[in-house]
Amino acid sequence: MNREQADEFVKDQLEAYLKRKGIDTGEPFACMNPDHRGDNPSMIYDQALRKVHCFGCHASFDIFALIGLDYHLTEPVDILNKAYELYRIKLQKMEMERPGFKLVTNKSDETAQDYTDYIQQAHERVGETDYFRRRGISQAIIDRFSLGYEPDFTTKDGTGLRTWQAGIIPTSRFTYTARNMDPQAQPTERIRKRGGSSPLFNPQALHSGKPVFIVEGELDALSLLEVGAEATALASPSNTEPFIDYIKRYPPAEGLILSLDNDSTGQETARKLAQELKALEIPFSQVNVSDPYNDPNEALTSNREVFARAVQDALRALNALEAEEAANGREEYGKTCAAYYIGDFQDGVSDGAANHGISTGFEGLDLALGGGMFEGLYILEAYGSAGKTALVMQIADRLAGNGHDVLDFSLETARRELMAR
Repeated sequence: MNREQADEFVKDQLEAYLKRKGIDTGEPFACMNPDHRGDNPSMIYDQALRKVHCFGCHASFDIFALIGLDYHLTEPVDILNKAYELYRIKLQKMEMERPGFKLVTNKSDETAQDYTDYIQQAHERVGETDYFRRRGISQAIIDRFSLGYEPDFTTKDGTGLRTWQAGIIPTSRFTYTARNMDPQAQPTERIRKRGGSSPLFNPQALHSGKPVFIVEGELDALSLLEVGAEATALASPSNTEPFIDYIKRYPPAEGLILSLDNDSTGQETARKLAQELKALEIPFSQVNVSDPYNDPNEALTSNREVFARAVQDALRALNALEAEEAANGREEYGKTCAAYYIGDFQDGVSDGAANHGISTGFEGLDLALGGGMFEGLYILEAYGSAGKTALVMQIADRLAGNGHDVLDFSLETARRELMAR
């Protein structure tokens, strides 16, 4: 079984997974989102989408997201490994298809270094520096994402080995970003990736049921989280294609807000993302919440209050746009309802009461029809060769003779035969 087949198999198990939890999938049930407020049954199982959706908090989860919640897992690789363990799936030795992650199927296949212990140790040292606090990041966010400090981070550049004091930002068990704390560092000496190219940072935000900002760097995403927004970082402009691949496989629950850096690279990345999202018909908007600064972190540290207001304004604008689209949708839907046409119907009834039928040209037939032919469908039935076509053609001839337009369709009688009748 390959990765794609395994994913599809696991997704098909959602209904059975819910039933094992004692949930009746045919009825609404209590929302499974831990951040949901209220006890009313507001979540349903959507068989077509293979997801559960809450009409209260708008959260949507597939089976992978539920496994993450149930087993307290946040890393996609851990969730997948758990899902494969639950359903006894064995894959061929292969790289994970999600951006930047390595799939570990068993110990003999483990080729990526697990940095869990190192990340924990670096997080325990984070109190020895004020780097993240100077970048506007609170202790709550530092703890939530296990941000850390490495006083002797060793790297190599063109001049040989160098040692940094570095801020450590975990991006998975197997990857992290190290940021040089020296404000005088050259651009080529500011960031290093360990464990391979970084995956998306905080991709779980895409399934939070809230609008999500898409930004370039991890610190930019942390800055938006600081002011109450949800954010996912590409971690690198080169992650544009992996990001698109990710959302093709796992579509976001709500609209996206592109807010890339205000430089040529950021704007080109935003253009490519917009083009791809439009093709996928994924709702998005583009808002520069950093103006006049280069990126969200610079905006946060320069004027936190103005930045927070710009972010909230962007969210309100998106909510207003969604509300307008919903209202337009309701208006369009209303035009298909009988209630929309009730006025026309009533007018037609009034007009019809004063209408007179159109004479068929046969006095006895007009009398039988209550005054002639009225608007509607008439069906003439009789045994074969009884003269049905001849009668209809006579009526058509007399209607035409009285100035009415007549159009005749015949599926079995040729034009010459109709003329003969």
